[in-house]
Amino acid sequence: MDYDVELARLLKERNNAKHESALIGSVVSDFPEIKIVIYNGEVLLTKKNLYFTNTVLSHIREVELTGSIKIKEITENFTSTSELTITDTIKKGDQVMLIPTSNLQEFFVIDIVKKLG
Repeated sequence: MDYDVELARLLKERNNAKHESALIGSVVSDFPEIKIVIYNGEVLLTKKNLYFTNTVLSHIREVELTGSIKIKEITENFTSTSELTITDTIKKGDQVMLIPTSNLQEFFVIDIVKKLG
C-alpha cells in the first residue's frame, strides 16, 4: 500500500473514532458507596466515575395539592403546598442505563431499566 493512502486511512480512523452508545450496568453496591459493573462484570465503576440524574437520587420536591373533602354534608375546598421527599432510588440488583462521556472514563447514570419479556 502506498504511504499516502495508508496515512489517509489512519487519519480517517483517528478522526472518526467510534464512541460507545448507551450501556446497561448492574448495581452491585448501594449508596453511599455505589458501585456499578459493566461489560459482564469486567469493569467496576465507582462514584468517582459516575454522574447521577435526579431520577435516580432521593430528592425533595415542592408539590401543591388542590381538591375538596366532603365529611357528611359539609364540603371543604382546600389548597395545600408542602414538600415531598422521593426516596425511590437505585439499589443493589437494579439494572441502569449509562451514557459514557466522550473520553469513556465517566458515565451518566440515567435511570433504572427493565427488560420485558
